[in-house]
Amino acid sequence: MKLVLFALITAVGLFANAYAATFDYEALTDFEDLDSGVVPYYKHTQRDALAINASDPDYRNVFARATTTFDGEAGNYDVTISALGEIDGECEYRFLVNGVVVGTAVNSRVTEDYDIQQHTFTGINIPAGAEIAVESNAVTNGLIPEGAGTAFARGRWSALSITSATPTTPDPIDLSIAASASTTSVNINTEYEVSFVVQNNSTDQTATAPVITIAIPANTTLAPHAVCTTDNNVASCAVAEIGAGSNTTVTFAATTSVAGTVSFNASVSADQTDDNESNNSAAVNVTATDPVAQEPVSVDLALTVGSDTATVTNGQTIEYSLTVRNQHPENTATAPVAGAALPSGLQFSTSADCSFSGQAVSCELPELAPDQTTTVVFSAVATTPGNAAIVASVSANEPETSVSDNEVRYNVVIADNQSTDGEDNQSTTGTQNPSAIDTATETENTGTETQSGGGSADRGLLLMLITVLLLGGWFSLRPATVTRPIAK
Repeated sequence: MKLVLFALITAVGLFANAYAATFDYEALTDFEDLDSGVVPYYKHTQRDALAINASDPDYRNVFARATTTFDGEAGNYDVTISALGEIDGECEYRFLVNGVVVGTAVNSRVTEDYDIQQHTFTGINIPAGAEIAVESNAVTNGLIPEGAGTAFARGRWSALSITSATPTTPDPIDLSIAASASTTSVNINTEYEVSFVVQNNSTDQTATAPVITIAIPANTTLAPHAVCTTDNNVASCAVAEIGAGSNTTVTFAATTSVAGTVSFNASVSADQTDDNESNNSAAVNVTATDPVAQEPVSVDLALTVGSDTATVTNGQTIEYSLTVRNQHPENTATAPVAGAALPSGLQFSTSADCSFSGQAVSCELPELAPDQTTTVVFSAVATTPGNAAIVASVSANEPETSVSDNEVRYNVVIADNQSTDGEDNQSTTGTQNPSAIDTATETENTGTETQSGGGSADRGLLLMLITVLLLGGWFSLRPATVTRPIAK
């Protein structure tokens, strides 16, 4: 480190002596700590510079830091970093005092490597014995092919100069900022743009080192920007100096993930005093909404029920079929489910299509396109004689245009193994009712035939006549008794 003293002699009748000090630090020799950043520096001795090993992907787009101790007295200083321009990327450089970033600059694009670019930060307060540091990062501008990708600039820099000079008060400027968005209403998770325009309203003063600061709204993400860094939901954009009467614009691509009002608040400052701070901040609001909900589509499912028999005896198995058709001409039925409630006289047996719990059978069906039909089958064991009516139904994710054919009551008859007079019970045809509320006529076989006319009395006379006829026939066939004379 080299200390240079400048004699400043002012004569106003008398001579008054004062001095200004410049502290020059060489990157290779005056910064002993090269490892305090996210990644370390290495010494590029051929260029008398510190650099980042960008050949390691983990060392890219993060900051290395070199630190040392300030040897001067406390005061305000102008600080200059001598950076090396690189054709494959425009690196960012930062100056820190006691761990706090107090100056940020970005290299300009160059066509030749290693030309010196100086970045000066004015009016920096540095306490005596403070830790001072320089940071830089390794980036690519995507212009120089290398391997399967593009080459990275290595954030090279060679020197740091800290100078205290006779204090001067810069002429004031008048910066103003305006904020706008590409839309006032946007669907969530859809990209939109927000822009910030800074105008230097001064007639003769240049605004140096202007910085735009933007508070990033909650649930909103800003795409990376070449002149901006983001930290703790605040974007800081170090733009180029703005001449008198000129302006500069920073535009972000933004995405918001949650519905609501999104407010972007921005402010601007520069090295110079601003004599009109009322226009140094601006805001823009964007309304983020969920996509307009579409009216739910409807379907028209129709259910029919069948069985392999209409009558069974106690202990036998009945096989049921549930057939579902989507009668809607346009809409597909998604996640349809058919099912049946079994009466106490039936016990679920088996099914390749359905599951059961207690007396409830549930059958998950495939998606049904318009006019498409599917059938599922399950079997049940008859356990109690009598009428056994199942109540079957079908539904899908979509609402129904008509529910009159979504539920069916279907009956079969369970007979005893034998009737009381020794004759097998006969069945009637199984019936289905498209409404679970209106009960259809169900045929019941009790095992006793009811005759019309004379009723049970006529039946008794008929039985007596048959008995007499049978007895008479038996006597007519019996051999006659022959009386033989007794031998004498």
